[in-house]
Amino acid sequence: MDGYEVCRRLRDNPDLSRTIFVALTGWGGEENKKRAQDAGFAFHLVKPVNPDQIEDVLKNTIEGREGSESSSSRSTP
Repeated sequence: MDGYEVCRRLRDNPDLSRTIFVALTGWGGEENKKRAQDAGFAFHLVKPVNPDQIEDVLKNTIEGREGSESSSSRSTP
């Protein structure tokens, strides 16, 4: 089983619906990025990873969660 399949199976678990999956791979072509996205990865990083890239992923994840929480609380009657 490869990482794409692992991600697909984990995505099927409702308990992990808020989990952010990050692909870390040696393959950076467009086809590889598409495969990662189709499998359910939120981000696709290519080795060697620059620490700034990891920081960007963390910032995007935090901002995305804060945005979705405030959106859901705003839409609640």
